[in-house]
Amino acid sequence: MLVAWTFKLKYADRETKMSPTLQKPLAGLSGSALAYQVAKLFGQSAEPLLLFVSDPKTSAALEEDLKFFLGSSENLLVFPAQGLLPYYGLSPSHEALAGRLTFLHSLLQRRDPYLALISMPALQRRLPPKEIFRDHSDYIVVHEELLREDFVGRLLAAGYRNAPLVEDPGTFSKRGGILDLFTPQLTRPLRLEFFGDRIESLRYFDPESQRSAEPTEDAVIIPAREIVYTEASLALAAKRFREHADEAGLPKSEREPFLDALKHRLAPPALETYLPWFYEQTATIFDYLPKASRRLWIEPELCREHFSELRREAEAAQQASHTTERIVAPSELMLEWEEVNAPLQAQSDWIYSELAASPDTERFAVQTHEELSVLLKHAHLGEAMLKPLTDRLREWLKRGLRLLMIAGTPSQRLRLHDLLERAELRLRELEGGFAAFRQEAPQAPTVFLTEGHLSKGFLWEEEKLVLMTDQEIFGEKPRRQRAESPPAEPFASFEELSEGDYIVHEQHGLGIYRRLQSLALDGHANDFLLLEYLDGDKLYLPVYRLNLVSRYSAREGQVPRLDKLGSGNWEKNKAKVRKALRAMAGELLKLYAERAALRGHAFSPGGVLYEEFEATFAFEETPDQLRAIKEVNSDMDAERPMDRLICGDVGFGKTEVALRAAFRALLDNKQVAVLVPTTVLALQHERNFRSRFQNFPATIEMLSRFVKAKSHQEIHERIRQGKIDIVIGTHSLLGKEVHFKDLGLVIVDEEHRFGVAQKEKIKKFKKMADVLTLTATPIPRTLNMSLSGIRDLSVIATPPVDRLAIQTFVAPYNEELIREAVLRELGRGGQIYFIHNRVQNIREVKQRLAELVPEAKIEIGHGQMDESELEDVMIRFVNREFNVFLSTTIVESGLDIPSANTMIVNRADTFGLAQLYQLRGRIGRSNLRAYAYLLIPGQESITSSARARLSVLQRYTDLGSGFKIAAHDLEIRGAGNLLGPEQSGHIAAVGYDLYTRLLEEAVMEVKGEERREAPEPELQLKLAASISEEYIPETTMRLTLYKRLAGVADEAELDALGEEIEDRFGKLPETVKNLLTVMRVKVLAKRAWVQLLRLETRRAVFLFSPDSPVNVEALTQSIAKEPERFRWLAPHELAMNFKAGKEDAAVEAVQRFLMGLRIAPAPGIEAS
Repeated sequence: MLVAWTFKLKYADRETKMSPTLQKPLAGLSGSALAYQVAKLFGQSAEPLLLFVSDPKTSAALEEDLKFFLGSSENLLVFPAQGLLPYYGLSPSHEALAGRLTFLHSLLQRRDPYLALISMPALQRRLPPKEIFRDHSDYIVVHEELLREDFVGRLLAAGYRNAPLVEDPGTFSKRGGILDLFTPQLTRPLRLEFFGDRIESLRYFDPESQRSAEPTEDAVIIPAREIVYTEASLALAAKRFREHADEAGLPKSEREPFLDALKHRLAPPALETYLPWFYEQTATIFDYLPKASRRLWIEPELCREHFSELRREAEAAQQASHTTERIVAPSELMLEWEEVNAPLQAQSDWIYSELAASPDTERFAVQTHEELSVLLKHAHLGEAMLKPLTDRLREWLKRGLRLLMIAGTPSQRLRLHDLLERAELRLRELEGGFAAFRQEAPQAPTVFLTEGHLSKGFLWEEEKLVLMTDQEIFGEKPRRQRAESPPAEPFASFEELSEGDYIVHEQHGLGIYRRLQSLALDGHANDFLLLEYLDGDKLYLPVYRLNLVSRYSAREGQVPRLDKLGSGNWEKNKAKVRKALRAMAGELLKLYAERAALRGHAFSPGGVLYEEFEATFAFEETPDQLRAIKEVNSDMDAERPMDRLICGDVGFGKTEVALRAAFRALLDNKQVAVLVPTTVLALQHERNFRSRFQNFPATIEMLSRFVKAKSHQEIHERIRQGKIDIVIGTHSLLGKEVHFKDLGLVIVDEEHRFGVAQKEKIKKFKKMADVLTLTATPIPRTLNMSLSGIRDLSVIATPPVDRLAIQTFVAPYNEELIREAVLRELGRGGQIYFIHNRVQNIREVKQRLAELVPEAKIEIGHGQMDESELEDVMIRFVNREFNVFLSTTIVESGLDIPSANTMIVNRADTFGLAQLYQLRGRIGRSNLRAYAYLLIPGQESITSSARARLSVLQRYTDLGSGFKIAAHDLEIRGAGNLLGPEQSGHIAAVGYDLYTRLLEEAVMEVKGEERREAPEPELQLKLAASISEEYIPETTMRLTLYKRLAGVADEAELDALGEEIEDRFGKLPETVKNLLTVMRVKVLAKRAWVQLLRLETRRAVFLFSPDSPVNVEALTQSIAKEPERFRWLAPHELAMNFKAGKEDAAVEAVQRFLMGLRIAPAPGIEAS
């Protein structure tokens, strides 16, 4: 049926018409005009609009543009591809599986119009029959009966995984009367609270904090996997597996793992490949799509090419595969082109093809801004820099065109606003994006400005419309989204504490944590931490004192020496560290004061040129980055010479802070020296500086061993004459022959990697110019706070979040997988790291890789090579002279190569989590999907702790997430780098957590600030106070809660934690209520500096510290009124008697007494 579509444009007093004939070819929709036209079509449609595109990258770009024109993603559905080929023993990410299930469920459920984006790889796989959503979904309603055990069985059959904490789609957790689960189609998990088998309450909760949010009356629980386990499906899959295995002659050793997994209802590796065998008949995407819908097929020829290429790759992978998957034929798993082409040819309403040549093609006259972008790129500096733009804007306004400028970030929006305002153009800012622009009534010629993300703008004369993005003005760069991370918590969590780990007790020193043990004292069972010291000495620590212990942390690989209980060695060690810290803090304070007395150069404000330089930054600044820039600018405004340290991991944005400082120095005609420890870093900095300064008249040179001696002399002379603005160099920059005409700023990267003599020369710079030091090892916030007032520190802890996170796979060693991974990266022009940490046989590995992938150029790098030789290899990799870098962990820091986006780690089970985390951080530094393959010898031959490490790494894809151990290890490394090698030894002696507390005390002492800490009370309350295994089965979870409870500072914090426990785990048992009571008594006792509180028969005994802040006069007057109830047993020791028969209320009476004490706090005294 032919349909005439009419579009009313609310921003113009006219109508445009487009009357597509069936199969009408369209062309000419350049830039984002295709998405604009699709959004218009959708706006007038009463039916779903389905878009078919060639590949996920095209889909993602179109999705972004459609969100801009639609105003939200509420009516936009995207069908994600699985993201990997079959036959490599890998399963898709949980995120991809959840996205696919959500999409299919939405197609079946939604009755309102929507836009659906479907790429060829997504639709190519055969699908489960639609009936699985009908037969294996549950509709749950609050206050209705739900047999819990049956429900859990259905969740397991539908692919849900049992987990201690529900944080990811497709997981559930059962704890007493609470059942948490995360169904794929919801954005937040659900918490079901039962009373028997009745749903008492149903509420959403935050997966990060695990706290409940708003309630809901009902919910639909859909399958978490495309393969649902039933008796019939398991039997059918086993039967078909045996048939195919017989046909392929598969040996018994390869059959058993798959059949055993099915027998025990477990998921074998790459389960999704076997999907066709679980169902009598599979479905295709066309079975799910609504019949009443409009369809647009975009670039059919590209779709066919991509579809066919994927099929060829799958067939080649099957031929080369040694995994069990190879017995599944590609034709069973994937659609044939005819199965896709026929319905699309028959049912598409429009076909868009840029190369369409048929006479009936409707070609739209849409222009891009490429020509203007080139003019802007080559324009001169200053106010004239944007003259080509402002001239063009005025011309467009004269022609009656509607203008909308789109800024990708708030800071770019502000910069565009200022630049256009200075050009005296009539400007109006819009908050509602394109939707607000569309509603604007015609008015005097105006440039509209809004914030949003659009791939490219366009000029469409017929529509009277011009859209232009900030990237078309300031230069197109790969866009990275940045997300603010919450402040890092002090490392107090016991979630990673395992039996056998080293632990530090503040009073007894270094021991080993053996287990959490229940002991009965006076007939009351309580939990204790069993700690073992030298010679097998044991200490049972009650859980209410867990704040006295911390997990021992020092540099990875350091083995501490256990302390002997009662020997006095621990106190001697602590005293030694205290003395060293006092000396160090005193020296730092002295240097800080000397520096403050010096007079330097106060730099002038940045002005217009500085704003233009800011505007060319590709990303939105993170809050930490903005804070650092502000602090550096403040330092440069002052006459006092700057000496600031910027800390943050590679890629967190330190270099941009330095670049802006350098730009300000150049504006005052000052020279800038950039000092780096290695030639590799010099090369990378040179590239960064040249790239950022490309549109500005700065002369930049590099001094390193790669610059010829003759050139060195020439550069030295030009530095002396002031003809070089920025010089980047290694230690040669510190030579006697280097004389600056007017040095204004010195930027030092990784100062800790320079030698002692070089560091002394760097100190001399600090008296001549402003100094900005950068370090890639993150400094913990706790240390930053400890050094407040004696060292200027800026910490950039907010990680960048790429649009495409690093996809991590853990897989058995598989040469076909290695070849496919390398070829895929080479196919997109990228580079690969292959990490092999054994120098002894690294050449044999190179030979095998060369046989596997003859297409690759492979070079070796390791720590036993000559330093200059290793540097040469690294530089050649940076210069892309070869594409596979086979190396040891030597690459874990320093290299920043955006083109390297695949990493293969051999024997990943032998690496620490911190090492793996840092290694993986070398990739994923562009807008391309990055892949990390962690190869292991086989699940059965690796340790359980290695398996746990790898599963953590696989689960957390975003940088900085979930790596508490790893991040902490890096922080310790950073602390040692900042404070010197001697301090690394002190950290090793007492553990990192205690070290930072002692440092804080030392700093306060040298600054003349008194800080006294209340003693830790010992409580003997005769209560059964613990968290039972029945209430919370996981030991690590109980330890974490014990630790948090022991560390509460006041009653309000304790009340909040009690509410959280009840919310997360259900109604509080009596023993947990008692535990909260014990913790409340502890808080009150600590406030009054009570050292010991002991309940005896018919009385309680309080032993106060001699330094107690309790108002003794008021207490004496109070107890004098009740002589039969109170009595002093000794100085500072008070007895409170109970009346006969009132013993049960003794603890309550103790609480009332402690709450009634009048405290007279002295300055510097802390109760916690």
